[in-house]
Amino acid sequence: MKTLFLLAFCTLLKYTGAVCYSGSSPVLCRDDSCNGSCTTDNGCTCNDGITNCIPTGTLCPMDDNTCCASLNDLFWDNDLDCCTDKPICNPGCFSDETCVIENNVTSCICNKTIYSGLTISGLKPSVNCDGGTMIASVSQCKLKQLGYNYSSFHLINDSINCTYIYPENIHNVRVESIQVKAVIGWCGNTVKDNSSKIFFTNTLHIDPFRGPLITRNPIVFNFTCEYNLTMKTSLNFALNPIVSSVVIPSSGPEIGSFTVTLAAYSDAQYSVPIQLDEEILVGSNIYLGLFSPNLDGNVFALRVEKCFATPSSNPDDPNNVLFVSGGCAVSDNIESTVLENGISTEARIQINAFLFQGFSQVYIFCDVKICNKTNSCKGCNVDRSLKADLPQLGIQLNLQANDDFGSSGHHTAVSWPMLLVYLLGLLSLKLF
Repeated sequence: MKTLFLLAFCTLLKYTGAVCYSGSSPVLCRDDSCNGSCTTDNGCTCNDGITNCIPTGTLCPMDDNTCCASLNDLFWDNDLDCCTDKPICNPGCFSDETCVIENNVTSCICNKTIYSGLTISGLKPSVNCDGGTMIASVSQCKLKQLGYNYSSFHLINDSINCTYIYPENIHNVRVESIQVKAVIGWCGNTVKDNSSKIFFTNTLHIDPFRGPLITRNPIVFNFTCEYNLTMKTSLNFALNPIVSSVVIPSSGPEIGSFTVTLAAYSDAQYSVPIQLDEEILVGSNIYLGLFSPNLDGNVFALRVEKCFATPSSNPDDPNNVLFVSGGCAVSDNIESTVLENGISTEARIQINAFLFQGFSQVYIFCDVKICNKTNSCKGCNVDRSLKADLPQLGIQLNLQANDDFGSSGHHTAVSWPMLLVYLLGLLSLKLF
């Protein structure tokens, strides 16, 4: 039995590669003749306060190499609770690294035996698609083993504004990572979408280490992230979406404040937001989306009471066109459809793009409210109990006349106030 125990102990020592220091010079702190102690300020000394000693067991509260290294080029082993001659790196090495002594200093280097036989075909980046950021990561040691420089990470667009690289620890492996914003048009992103998801793809380039001979080609990885598309999330994927937000109070027995956002989209799925610098062709469809992300849809609903358009940023501009009133579409020279209103945390309105005579911008204003579902949020009746001033959101759209539509397709709006001025002008000409 003793023989078996001895064999097992020797095997353990061989596996760990470490043996506790048991010499007498310097003396062990626990030795009766020393009876030493260790402090952060003074290191490890015997009870005479002069003689240095080697820590062991509980007599090394610093938990680092300070005492071991300064006295006898030893290293503190946390597992054995003693000083050993086995190199111990602090902080510790990752799972694919080993600790060595270089120039009397311990450092972590890649363990080449782990990745022996590795080929480029076995080198694949891990991809994290958390939130609105794509992160591609590759093991630093794998790249070194294959002769590639992990610090050379870059995208299709390798400008400084598109290069966000950094080292990190993933599953106890040191990796190099690069961040990519999941935004349409950002740094070479290519985008595909369907009715429910949007897919972002970019390309990671890694160069080989430079030398007198070129023996390797750069590595190129395409990586893709997919995200669920909603009216709200699609705004996160646009560089400069047209949006407006306002904080409004709720009505009913449960009082609170909620943020409501108005945005413009170019598709019926509300997945492609219209950008600030984008010009919209007269006659094309514009989809107005309103939503309140922090609204409890089981209790409350978002209702649009009124929407109108003006040629200026002044909502009181007398030259205006009304296209939603009392929660429903109205006909005032503009084609409009209320697709959803007063039944959920979202409202959807479709209008046909138009121009005011002599203007290239159209300003859209919508009056909204939060109503309790126990009351009527739906229907086309104007709520007479509402205050005169409802919370209002406004956005600006840039329009461009489309000559291909012909004169009947320009949808140039002439409001009732402007028409009245025109008729009065004709009457005055007849009088004179």
